[in-house]
Amino acid sequence: MENKTKIDLAIGGAELLTAIGVSTLVGGAVVLVKPANLGVIRKMACSAAGLAIASMATDGVVAYVDKSIHSAIDSVKTALANAKAPKESEDKEVTEE
Repeated sequence: MENKTKIDLAIGGAELLTAIGVSTLVGGAVVLVKPANLGVIRKMACSAAGLAIASMATDGVVAYVDKSIHSAIDSVKTALANAKAPKESEDKEVTEE
């Protein structure tokens, strides 16, 4: 097993929770719009289509969440790196003295 950091585990947890939530919401929406008087074949077709729609929605939302989390992490890393780096004005003052 590859070496995972705490951030990677937190991201995986967030993605899992997002996937569960989206699939639950989409599944509920499919149940609401599925007609009640369907034959066996059409019930199976609606169930398969519902799974496909839930899968597509979950993939899209999880990708968005993953991108947003990584963007936030990069912003924090950049801000911390800028805070640690000496400022140009301080460098000039030190070299001029």
